Amino acid sequence: MEVFEKILYRRMPHQLIDPKVAQKLILQSGGALRELIRLASQCCQLCLLQLRRTPDNQDIIVTEEILQQALTNLRIEFTEPLGKNQYEVLAQVYSDYTPEDGMSETFLDLLHNLYILEYRNDDLWFGVHPIVQEILYKRGLI
Repeated sequence: MEVFEKILYRRMPHQLIDPKVAQKLILQSGGALRELIRLASQCCQLCLLQLRRTPDNQDIIVTEEILQQALTNLRIEFTEPLGKNQYEVLAQVYSDYTPEDGMSETFLDLLHNLYILEYRNDDLWFGVHPIVQEILYKRGLI
């Protein structure tokens, strides 16, 4: 968390993001640096849109509402290409932390597109991206 917080604050000054929102943003990245930057970028784009709409309001920061809108946008992006086979693999990896077939094309596509995240600490295991977990939960798959 501390490392990701330092990285986030190198890209975005402290005063432009609520500290509680920063923590949530980091957690939603799933521990993937690329996802942290992607989500922070999405938040910044939404802030810029607000600045363009109301140029007199220069006090815009990344709030809970902006983060939720960014998460919604990314959730929609994640959902678009998913089909029945992908949902089955995602639910299985979510419950077992490992794929049934680590060489299946479906699993590898999900892994390379960061739907599934690989973790290496005391052991090699896999997790489902936090945003994708929400999709699975909403569909009643987990």
